[in-house]
Amino acid sequence: MKRVYKLTPYPWYKPEETERWLEEKARNGLFLSKGTVIRFFAAFERQEPKAVRYRLAAPAGHSDGSGTPSGEEVGIAQEMGWTYTARDGEFAVYRCDDTEAPELNTDPEVEAMSLKRIRRRGMSGLFSSIFWLVLLAGLITVGRVWLLLLMDESGWMVLSASLMGLIDLVVSAGKTFRLWKLYRRLKNGRPAKERSLRTPRRTLPVTAAQLGNILALITAVGMMVNCIGYFFTSKDSGGIPISEYTDSFPFPTMAEMGKEGSFVQEDFQSYNEVQEQEVPLIGKTIRLSENGRFETKDGRKIQGFWFIDYAQCKNAWLAREFAAECSAEAQRQARKSQSGSIDLPSAESLGLDSIKGYPTELLGGTTLIMLRGDRAVQIRFYQLSEDTLSVDEWAKMFANALNEE
Repeated sequence: MKRVYKLTPYPWYKPEETERWLEEKARNGLFLSKGTVIRFFAAFERQEPKAVRYRLAAPAGHSDGSGTPSGEEVGIAQEMGWTYTARDGEFAVYRCDDTEAPELNTDPEVEAMSLKRIRRRGMSGLFSSIFWLVLLAGLITVGRVWLLLLMDESGWMVLSASLMGLIDLVVSAGKTFRLWKLYRRLKNGRPAKERSLRTPRRTLPVTAAQLGNILALITAVGMMVNCIGYFFTSKDSGGIPISEYTDSFPFPTMAEMGKEGSFVQEDFQSYNEVQEQEVPLIGKTIRLSENGRFETKDGRKIQGFWFIDYAQCKNAWLAREFAAECSAEAQRQARKSQSGSIDLPSAESLGLDSIKGYPTELLGGTTLIMLRGDRAVQIRFYQLSEDTLSVDEWAKMFANALNEE
């Protein structure tokens, strides 16, 4: 017999709504298939339409959360005219074709005992969701790294995990609250489902639970695609040699800083590469690593390497956030350095909105973060020669580039 699959409009912890939905499907000739497990979809078999009853009950014989009742429970239900049909989450689904048969599990005290175990597991799941989401949110927001994560392919996996954690938290909170209401009703001696006091409501085309399930599914698929993409591209930095970059840079490079023809590129690992990308929610970003030596116009011979992160953001607020995240990360690294503070020229004298500088942990390097309007740049430079350029000289060169429209 051909099966028909329908997207479930209600989560398992809303038994009364699920029962009405299954009974409505039966009146339209669709009956829940035996032995199935309801997840995002429910499997139905098409038969002659008729009125049947469905009931969801918390199994009393099992405490593993499988939703499968014991053989004794199934036998007692059969004596009352009810047939175990399927599982929906942690509830067992029973069907009865006899409209005159007695109700299933009418003793509120028995149902409360069964539901108590499920409620405790729901609370544990809620606390676990809150813990991990707070931890992840703290790393992203308090740690000030969410924009920097967007610039990294692996960062999208972290943000996707955050979204899934948020969805899970909302679902867990709704589940816990609903189970608590059912438990309190049973503890007060009232039936879990007061059907006589309610009139059937029309099922919405798309319910909140469906939207949540669809969003969670899309997010999970997105994470999988990101993981696969990251796995196949992780061996490649994603950049191209600077010599192959055809556009002009919005900041100075080593080749432009010294006497004409004095720059000598020194190849080492993945240095001397540039990566340009259009990052969603941020804008245009350029990452450059350069390693070499050159001679200044006054005869100083400079040798070293640097890393530049440049962002042409969609608005000034994003640029400020980008600069703040770079500063937070540089400040964390500076705490590990034995160097003292760095004297900087004022932002006003350079025509900037802000400028910050920090010593790096290794090799006596320096990090500069500059902001002007919707543009921000971070420069981490390391000088290995006896001759050096001062921080003021570095700052003025990049400030002049940011001031150019």
